[in-house]
Amino acid sequence: MFTLKKIVVISFVLLFVCHPAAAKLKNKTVATPQPAPEKTDQATLGYDKGLYFKTEGFTLKAKVMAKIRYLYEYVNDFADSNTVALRMGRVDLSGYALDDKLNFRIMWGFDNNAAASLLDLYIDYKFSEALQIRMGQWKVPFSREYISQPFNLFMADWTDIVNYMGLNRDIGVDLHGAFADKHVEYDLYAFNGNGRAVANSNKSIYVGTRINFNLLGRPGPTLHDIEHSESPQWAVGFAAVYDLGSDLAAISGNELIRATADTVIKYRGFTFETEGHYQFNTVTHDGNFGIGGQTNIFVVPKRLALGAHADMILRDDAGALGDGNVNTWDVGSAIDFFIDADRFKFILDYTFYKNFTGVPGMEDHQFILQGQIYY
Repeated sequence: MFTLKKIVVISFVLLFVCHPAAAKLKNKTVATPQPAPEKTDQATLGYDKGLYFKTEGFTLKAKVMAKIRYLYEYVNDFADSNTVALRMGRVDLSGYALDDKLNFRIMWGFDNNAAASLLDLYIDYKFSEALQIRMGQWKVPFSREYISQPFNLFMADWTDIVNYMGLNRDIGVDLHGAFADKHVEYDLYAFNGNGRAVANSNKSIYVGTRINFNLLGRPGPTLHDIEHSESPQWAVGFAAVYDLGSDLAAISGNELIRATADTVIKYRGFTFETEGHYQFNTVTHDGNFGIGGQTNIFVVPKRLALGAHADMILRDDAGALGDGNVNTWDVGSAIDFFIDADRFKFILDYTFYKNFTGVPGMEDHQFILQGQIYY
């Protein structure tokens, strides 16, 4: 005899058996666990703004650059000249190992039709974003314009103030990093002071520091705004070096203090960059002061830009570098036509130099047509 309890139980059993989900459950098979796929160390070769080779934990990237120029130069009281030259060539190998913690770079240069020479050779280990160490040979972190790569310039070349008052490549060690969400970047370094690919010729070195504040955005390494920044980009930098025994022939053994301050602003295709330099000889107490600036604007976004620059160098008595007290200055302008950003462009550049190379009254006119390729 069926009781109410038995009827309820039987009803639930029949409901479960007849329900479609029960059929699915009866037909469902339990999946056999599969072993995880083995990790492969497959190498890849490709192109992304440079030819690259990648494998697990290692990347190598190769780039080549060439600046080919025609130069017409007229110097008063001298015959004018016409020159076609390979102004600059670069073979650049860079990459990383150890899961992006160890970076390296090797770069050779072919400048002014000369034979190849080693420009950069360094390793850079990243403990954290705020603490990294670099050892080897590369550009001394000093003025903003000089540490910009040559293919990022707007003018055909670095301006005169950078060539005369800046620092060059050298062999040394640098503690560097960034913090505050990369709004503050710093370098703290020591270099031989004898230039690239040369052993230290004395017991002295030079030590220095650079600090950069990205106040608005991050202006980046270029000296133009081809990116057409939608918001203002503004950075300010300062650097100082104490040269404990300059290797310059005219003042060998003298100690120098070098300082620079710079700023760059970019916004909607417009760029303004300026920097000031000061050199002081602690033995002769002579000094040099220089200031320069450049500006440019895209009149056709990402394609055509117009720019101008001016520099001035003032010297005390014999000058901090012992090369006389003749003041020099220059002004110029340029038109840049970008075909593929900085990777392929043409530059038409004119510069007028007064008291050229420190010779009173010497005036130099330079017209440059330059093509640039960087891939």
